[in-house]
Amino acid sequence: MKKKEIVSTTHFYNTIAGEYDKHLANPKDVTVREEVASFFKSIVPAGLILDFGGGTGLDISWLIEGGYKILFCEPAENMKNQAIIISKQYAEDVRPSFLEQSNFRLWQQNNLPVEKKVSAILANFGVLNYIDDLTLLFEKLSLLLDDRGSIVINLLYASPARLLSKYFKNTVKALLRREKIKTGSHYKGLVHEATLYSIRDIEKAAEKYFALKARKKLGKKSDFILLHLVKR
Repeated sequence: MKKKEIVSTTHFYNTIAGEYDKHLANPKDVTVREEVASFFKSIVPAGLILDFGGGTGLDISWLIEGGYKILFCEPAENMKNQAIIISKQYAEDVRPSFLEQSNFRLWQQNNLPVEKKVSAILANFGVLNYIDDLTLLFEKLSLLLDDRGSIVINLLYASPARLLSKYFKNTVKALLRREKIKTGSHYKGLVHEATLYSIRDIEKAAEKYFALKARKKLGKKSDFILLHLVKR
């Protein structure tokens, strides 16, 4: 049996890019995406937004149809290239702009990767689960966001009951090691680790920059939860 290899986020998504859309075409994930879209459109007026970790561009269509002007941020080149192909189906005046500097760790106040700040940020399908330093992330995102702007996050989340049922071994291992609870995605021998953050983890990491305004369970059988944060 081939030994599984733990790889970086960028490596994993560059490898899976060609089949990524197919993996998220199941009814459960389609419903989750529709619920996120509905919530986002209900609280964010049409305007300039950041699609952070936008993947292959699966949110581009409903964002454009909702009247949003999109700044697209995706560090995995193979994923971003597919999003670029999707964007070319639309007229030039509504196509997303793709950030050249997609590594948020390098964003600086005096050298932002955008010409104009955005009114909202979308981080869909567990983007934050693959980031270790959430405090740094929220600090950097706050630099790009207008005053009182919103972040809508779709987070892979497990309630205490869910941890004991679906993630029991992972939970016990994490408790013994005094670490965060990990899960992961698997593809052709590659493993991409994800952290199961609690709501309190998110609040604590964001508290200097953002306040948690709302939360919502997504789908009937999914492990995703929607969080709405507002810039302080």
